[in-house]
Amino acid sequence: MIATLRRLVEVRLKAPPATGNRDSHQEGVNLATAALLMEMMRSDFEVDEREAKAVEDSVRTLVSGDEEALRELLRRADRKAEESVSLFEFTSYLHANLSPAEKLEVVESLWRVAFADGRLDDHELHMMRKIRSLLHIPQKDFVAAKQRARDGKAGG
Repeated sequence: MIATLRRLVEVRLKAPPATGNRDSHQEGVNLATAALLMEMMRSDFEVDEREAKAVEDSVRTLVSGDEEALRELLRRADRKAEESVSLFEFTSYLHANLSPAEKLEVVESLWRVAFADGRLDDHELHMMRKIRSLLHIPQKDFVAAKQRARDGKAGG
């Protein structure tokens, strides 16, 4: 049963076949990251303009500023987030495909979305804690990423 669920998650997140394996891998990472950002934006049941801009800014860095790619990734991520029943399908893909430093970048981007509207909602905090656990982020790194995002500093 678990193996079947895992295969289903892997199939749903796989990007369409690309010419290179690296491109396909990066597409999957970008899609999972963008979908988590969408989930964070919606987690407090209010979509604030500032949160939407924070999502867009984070996704823009994933596509190196390419506006057409940005719009397409946002559209696909929105659909994936709507269809999703849990965070696991996104976090498991990221956990398997990112380094610890890359996972921290994702977490910091999520914190920026959570703080974008000027307050941290209980639902946002709960979601962040769940993601920390699913990505196996050490608590001290999680708190440091939160502080950088709150203070508006770049990761490091």
